[in-house]
Amino acid sequence: MSKKINWAILSTGRIAHEFAECFPKHPDAVPYAVGSRSLEKAEAFAKEFGFQKAYGSYEELVSDPDVDIVYIGTPTTMHYENAKLCLEAGKNVLCEKAVTVNKKQFEALCDLAKKKDVFFMEAMWLPLHPTFIKASQWVREGRIGEVQIVKAEHAFEHPYDPTDRGFSKKLGAGTILDLGVYNFAFADEMFGTTPDKVNIIGRLGPDGADIDSQVQLLYPTGYAIFTMGYAFTTKANTVIAGSKGKIQYEDIYTGAKDVYLYNDRMEIVETYSEEKGWVGLDYELESVTECIQKGLKMHPVITWDHTLEMFDIIEICKAQLGVDYEEYELL
Repeated sequence: MSKKINWAILSTGRIAHEFAECFPKHPDAVPYAVGSRSLEKAEAFAKEFGFQKAYGSYEELVSDPDVDIVYIGTPTTMHYENAKLCLEAGKNVLCEKAVTVNKKQFEALCDLAKKKDVFFMEAMWLPLHPTFIKASQWVREGRIGEVQIVKAEHAFEHPYDPTDRGFSKKLGAGTILDLGVYNFAFADEMFGTTPDKVNIIGRLGPDGADIDSQVQLLYPTGYAIFTMGYAFTTKANTVIAGSKGKIQYEDIYTGAKDVYLYNDRMEIVETYSEEKGWVGLDYELESVTECIQKGLKMHPVITWDHTLEMFDIIEICKAQLGVDYEEYELL
């Protein structure tokens, strides 16, 4: 019988709710404890999702000796301090993306995780999703020939609200940190390398966070183009085109249920569908639970080096657009 893993959730916000909804499908992942700055909120969350314990502070949560791993679902600008608290307490950590606001913070957390000999990972479930894995397999098998272009639109319009996590720089808002992390990982997987050149154009909101942008990544054999934003909505097509055909999603690739393989005559020759009806967080919860059961300190796919490579792109984009999080970037 496999070992049950006691999960704790730090924060009771929207993404924490979505993560908590996954537990009933994963018997080895135990919804054990939740921590909030408000005991009332923690108790309500625990009751709603069947967690055994509720704590009115993050410090109490990480002091519980029965917590095996902590999922951090706070706003991005709080991730560094929250993750540091958990790691210093000797807890395994899965921290929501973007894991920190800059590369320097992430490197410091990796050093701390290594010192404490615990698991640490950015919550980037994309490489674990079946349609992503299948598309990558088709590319590696040469089914579409040499990859020449990757194109995706990732934009969702909603009214401007300076207190919303999508717009507030105080909360780590911005298309680069929130959406770019998916896009950059997607392009690098399909091209099999990091880009030679990065270009970004975009618009900044009143407090300096990027509310929409378009990124171009140049690779040895082609390029990737990503449109991202909160100020407008686009038809979320995703295409990976090569010299012998293409791969296409009818929706944005993040969590898409179906992906299609076309030959050079633009005929569908194969279709793959995600069969379990799971969301990306399900695959993440399952995979990370298995990592903790095996005693791993780093995920075999979402490695620290991979996250650092994505930060190299992120830092270039931030610099080109003039986006900074100076008051939140101190160690």
